[in-house]
Amino acid sequence: MSERYIKTDSGSSVYISLPKECPRCHIGIQPNYLYAHVYENANHQNLCTAIFKCPVCEDLFMATFLIDKMRHYIFMKECGPAEEKRKEFDTNLQKISPKFCEIYNEALIAEGKGLREICGIGYRKALEFLIKDYLIENNPSEKETIKKSYLGKCIKDYIDDPNIKTLAEKTAWLGNDETHFLRTYDDMDTVETMKRFINAILYFIETQLAIAEAGQIQPKKQKKS
Repeated sequence: MSERYIKTDSGSSVYISLPKECPRCHIGIQPNYLYAHVYENANHQNLCTAIFKCPVCEDLFMATFLIDKMRHYIFMKECGPAEEKRKEFDTNLQKISPKFCEIYNEALIAEGKGLREICGIGYRKALEFLIKDYLIENNPSEKETIKKSYLGKCIKDYIDDPNIKTLAEKTAWLGNDETHFLRTYDDMDTVETMKRFINAILYFIETQLAIAEAGQIQPKKQKKS
């Protein structure tokens, strides 16, 4: 049940839409209602602030609702405190490109705060660290050249896998668009597309890293009894 009546501290009942996700653990939930207070703010808006308990992480959180007198219904205005949402990366990837993991999550946090004018630039920077660290891992003797080269040249000269090359090249194009005054790809959601492409690149890279790790495992001789 996503909607229900709750009784406030004044004894009145209000009809609310329950929060569908815990702002702390970001898991979809049916929250446990604990307490609510109805009041009027400085802008003469009638509000209701309710306290809930997450059944998963068991933390408390608050949701504030705006009361619509005409419809006798209230709408959720905000829910918090919100914990920053982060992406968990493969252990092997964290070892070869920790800066990518850090920058990507900073861009993700910026996007979560609605800062879409800067999060795209962050994803573009994350891509550069991912690609260059991956190339250095596979071409250690070319480390200094790769570090100093433009991303587009690195993609062209060092990536042999056609799938990774196509994804990296197009993601770089979209990322560059995020940094320019005039946009070339203004007919698409470049931020969301970049994230999808980066996740696809991660799939190929993480698969190759897992294969390399598996190749290092050697058969062990059975101990004689």
